[in-house]
Amino acid sequence: MAANGEDRLSPQSGADVPDIGPGNGTLAAAAGDAAAIALDALIAAHQSSHGSFTAMAAIAQSLKAIFAAAGAARFGPVQREALDQIAVKLARICAGDATCADHWRDLAGYCWLAARDLADGC
Repeated sequence: MAANGEDRLSPQSGADVPDIGPGNGTLAAAAGDAAAIALDALIAAHQSSHGSFTAMAAIAQSLKAIFAAAGAARFGPVQREALDQIAVKLARICAGDATCADHWRDLAGYCWLAARDLADGC
């Protein structure tokens, strides 16, 4: 978190790449082109519904670690990927706007894709 209270997506200390995030260290300012300006706008728009990338990533990685500890390695690739995407969707709900219906629809969609891939017969 930047001193001004904004979430900044910045490289590791000493890295030779520009900061990318809201504020004076935007990708657009570093690159000075239309694509970078559009990317900055997209990042800002997503932050309002998805929360800060830093917070969302921490939550998602914690959930993925829980899934791994619970034995997710025994699942097939479709179920493992569904769990990864479910972790991201839950993290967006927790870190961002929990009233965003699209998050909940996406979550249900990944559950459906995992279930559809399995043969009936629990």
